[in-house]
Amino acid sequence: MGISTVSEWNVPGSPEDEEAVERARQFKVGMYTNPIFSTNGDYPQLVKDLVAKKSALEGFSKSRLPEFTSGEIEYIKGTSDFFGLNHYTTRLTKNSPATDGEISFHNDMEADVSYDPSWPMDPANRFAIIPWGFRRLLAWIKSTYNNPVIHVTESGSPDYGGLEDKVRISYIGQYLEALLEAINQDNVHVQSYSVWSLMDNFAWNGGYLTKIGLHYVNFTDPDRPRIPKLSATYYKNIIASRVVGDYPPLS
Repeated sequence: MGISTVSEWNVPGSPEDEEAVERARQFKVGMYTNPIFSTNGDYPQLVKDLVAKKSALEGFSKSRLPEFTSGEIEYIKGTSDFFGLNHYTTRLTKNSPATDGEISFHNDMEADVSYDPSWPMDPANRFAIIPWGFRRLLAWIKSTYNNPVIHVTESGSPDYGGLEDKVRISYIGQYLEALLEAINQDNVHVQSYSVWSLMDNFAWNGGYLTKIGLHYVNFTDPDRPRIPKLSATYYKNIIASRVVGDYPPLS
């Protein structure tokens, strides 16, 4: 039994943005993982301090962030058998000064995220394809949370359709190579990797327009036939051979 959290990797837009990177990391990931996987439990201290400070300035009698009791902290620690990770991309992170009078997650975090224009993007223009960010994230999880068992429960690249999905193949190949580097060179305890998804489906705010499956699904056909894409064969061969095969370069 375990929990999976969505985590991008954050890199500073400039040396001055290192603190913004840490805030983004703790607000977006640490809020959910620190209570379970850290030695001390509880929400990250950085998050607690920031929200409490802002709450006082806003006239609240106590922090807007609910507090765990000491009993709850001890109860929650260690309550996942593995660290489940959904990872797709890396983002540039920059400091974003708080706006007076605004109460929001973004205003508490004081950080903006974006993509470097030079980074390769998926065909749907949703995610930058940054395999080195995947490796760095895995190493950070190892060092931050005492080298937990990690299962990568989602990772993939969207497009707008087509059976010759060479960008998806390139994404899978590059990210699996980064994963192997994390295991073999950084000694990260990763036990499994799952591509998202087995077949095209309803992709959140992308609806049925965005395709992310290894199999094409014809949603206009009442029988919803499934047709393997090139990526399905590529991934099948990896599973059979346990070797990351050649993949096309990103153009």
